[in-house]
Amino acid sequence: MDFSIRDLCVFRDKTPLRFGLYELVRHQWRVYVVRGLMLAILIWWLGRHFYLWLALIAIEAFLWAITFKTRAHEPNIFQLTSDGRLFEFVPGISFRYYYPARNLWGRDRVTEVRVGPHGLREPMCGGVGSTAATRLLFVGDSATFGEGVSFLEAYPAIVVEELKSSLGGDGFGVINAAVPGYNTCQAVASLPRLISQLAPAVVLLGVTMEDTLPWGRIEIGEDGEMRRLDAPFRHKVREYLKRLSYILYHLSQVYRFARIEEYTRCLFRQEFIGFRNWQEAVRRMASICRDAEVIPIVAIIPGLWKLESGYPWKGVHAIIRDSCESEGIFVADPLRDADMESLEGRRSKELWVHPTDLHPNAEAHGIIGRAIAAEIRPLLEKRLALDGRASEAGEC
Repeated sequence: MDFSIRDLCVFRDKTPLRFGLYELVRHQWRVYVVRGLMLAILIWWLGRHFYLWLALIAIEAFLWAITFKTRAHEPNIFQLTSDGRLFEFVPGISFRYYYPARNLWGRDRVTEVRVGPHGLREPMCGGVGSTAATRLLFVGDSATFGEGVSFLEAYPAIVVEELKSSLGGDGFGVINAAVPGYNTCQAVASLPRLISQLAPAVVLLGVTMEDTLPWGRIEIGEDGEMRRLDAPFRHKVREYLKRLSYILYHLSQVYRFARIEEYTRCLFRQEFIGFRNWQEAVRRMASICRDAEVIPIVAIIPGLWKLESGYPWKGVHAIIRDSCESEGIFVADPLRDADMESLEGRRSKELWVHPTDLHPNAEAHGIIGRAIAAEIRPLLEKRLALDGRASEAGEC
């Protein structure tokens, strides 16, 4: 499939984005023009109903004041690829994610990211411990990448540290090859190259509750907002309506969370083509790892929403487990851990990286990482024991 550079906007402007009031207006003036026109039309349409349109303007102003500014990415972080991944990080760069405060108060928060020469995330101090005897290669989307947290706070690094402390020694190395915006198909498409280059002992694929969606190309606008070019039509309509009015934006959020439970279940039904593609990607992963003599593991990353009423997607976890285990892939499901069970009943937002961003924060990554480490520890302990016996036999 051929794409031109217009299909994926890659901006080379190195000027850092700042999101004070002036910059907000400068980057999003078109949005405010459209909103102004909408208000003018409402005033004209309502005619003599002065108090009604005055109330609408007051509600818009109030919602503007309490709404968080757009979360932003630096726009020069991706480049096109000619394979099924469609895009990848520009190698050897450092960039920042911006988590802005509300429009009228608060302070913006910044997370710094370093990308190494192979296009993989590294600690800000550099180096990923890839010379370790047992390398764990993590692939997946933004949850595995650790969007909004540091390299060492993301669950891949926590898994490896837990294994080091429980199994002893420094024989484990972490390689975080996840890319924000990928689905399972794109993550699996990256495996042949990564396995050939890095020779890991274990491949761990993080699967989230939206990984069956056929996401493809992305665009980062000049305002730093990431958009899906291949999003379903209803998603595009909702995103457009959100830009017309803060009232519509908040109504769309209410609608989104009202139907998120059924929406998530639909993504893992057999009649959904995205789920069938996901199953095929899992089969490919099993085949790739088998040919390379690498241990394949799938880790289910829980959805951190609607926890207040219990965890509603245990059935989805069962579908993922059955699909992967039927292909001979070991599945690490954090829901089987006592710490994860204790999350039920908590406020979901306490575990988000930002009030408008549902990615896990450092606390949630810690819980998920420790649970995954506990799940895969017996498997790796057995593997290490077998490798030790094999090396002793070779010496004899």
